[in-house]
Amino acid sequence: YGVADSIHHHVDGVESSRSIARDARDNFDGKVVEVTLGEFNRKLASIAQTTLEEAPKASNKAEQKRRREISEADVFVVSVNPSDDASSIDSSIVAAIDSSSVKNVILSSIRSTEEVKHARKLAVMDRFTQTNTQRVASRRLEDQNNNNNNNN
Repeated sequence: YGVADSIHHHVDGVESSRSIARDARDNFDGKVVEVTLGEFNRKLASIAQTTLEEAPKASNKAEQKRRREISEADVFVVSVNPSDDASSIDSSIVAAIDSSSVKNVILSSIRSTEEVKHARKLAVMDRFTQTNTQRVASRRLEDQNNNNNNNN
């Protein structure tokens, strides 16, 4: 924590790695790719190599396309499986922080499905309450206008 630029203990809108990648694409001009922890580790290892070695040839077009996406990416959103070994996750984070080619590391977790559903339900209820409040206010204005017309 001592060298962190900022620490946020509560962040809204973190529903999934896909939503984080989408928001990053919307707010960043470079290329954003969502990758697995294994793909991220391979990318870090390839950056760390001092000698250029030929990458293994992909067996199909989908693998070639994926490798090209990863090699051209400016931002990686790493999706970690909850069943992955904690020590491998920690070592990947440390490797990213220690890498001279990685400028920023942001560590976040997503909310549970129950929390996301609850937040969506509250948002719908809030929207419903605001809509009803607007309807009641506009109805009162109508009634007031009708009373004014009756007085004339």
